[in-house]
Amino acid sequence: MPLYKFECEACGHKFELMLAKENEPVKCPKCGSTRCKKAMGTVSTPASSGKSSSASDSSCGCGSAAPKRRG
Repeated sequence: MPLYKFECEACGHKFELMLAKENEPVKCPKCGSTRCKKAMGTVSTPASSGKSSSASDSSCGCGSAAPKRRG
């Protein structure tokens, strides 16, 4: 399921929700308002590889790290 970022227009709380449908009703977890708007360009899907990268890793976190050169 995609992860969407929202901002509540009533209290300003920013939060993330996984939604099965894009037009699913959203309720602010802080104040309960349904006046929530999607933050622009913020849809993501959870990684399915089960791998995680650390800050010392040379990958960008997208799962397609360039191979390291030897020699």
